[in-house]
Amino acid sequence: MANTDEHTIEQIQTRFRGSKLDLTSLSRYEQWALTFFPDSTHITDSCVDMTVQVDITDALQRYRTSSLATEGSFTARLTWALTLAACDVECFCWRRLGDSWYRFENLPLFFPVATGRKERFGEVLLENVSGMEWAEFASIYQKAISRVMETSDDTFNALPEAIWRIAIFVGNLPTLRFTSLRPHQSVARTGRPIFYFGQRYREGERVIIPLAAYFDHANADPVMLTKLIDRFHEYCLM
Repeated sequence: MANTDEHTIEQIQTRFRGSKLDLTSLSRYEQWALTFFPDSTHITDSCVDMTVQVDITDALQRYRTSSLATEGSFTARLTWALTLAACDVECFCWRRLGDSWYRFENLPLFFPVATGRKERFGEVLLENVSGMEWAEFASIYQKAISRVMETSDDTFNALPEAIWRIAIFVGNLPTLRFTSLRPHQSVARTGRPIFYFGQRYREGERVIIPLAAYFDHANADPVMLTKLIDRFHEYCLM
């Protein structure tokens, strides 16, 4: 859900602390992947979609037995942890703008909010998340959702497309226990990841949540997704 705009690459770089990626500093595999997969003469669809069932038992226990629950919702906690994890695993912060790849240090977080009204969805963009502690994020997250819920459908404005295309996307589908989810693919493939949490459920003594991850093979792969999930667990237990 985005509208067209006239943001230049320079403006995007300045706003989200981006710099052109020095390909010579990367491994030979990374240099090859960043140029091979975006080439439509070789690959028609370089995106990978994986849904993994993530054990969040310890994360939920930590949340419930500490002061964390007084500061924000568990969904906010999971969103914060996943966003910071994506910021830590560098390849998930590379974006292809025009014909060049850029490294961003402060990408925004985007997520849709179901309103239950005629318009159906509202949009939230949170900036500077990479530097936020949990309590600050929880407060800003809840205020942003409240603003969406209180906003009239007549004042709905879609996010500028240039920003929507680079933001880290973390959605939540709490009523759906899916085993596979593939979001639509934009014509402009910038390398930004899309994540969706699903319905939490119990498996014996463990609490599990589906996590759909959709990413471009040019700048990410299942090995890097494993690193991201490991980092996600670390943030959840902080």
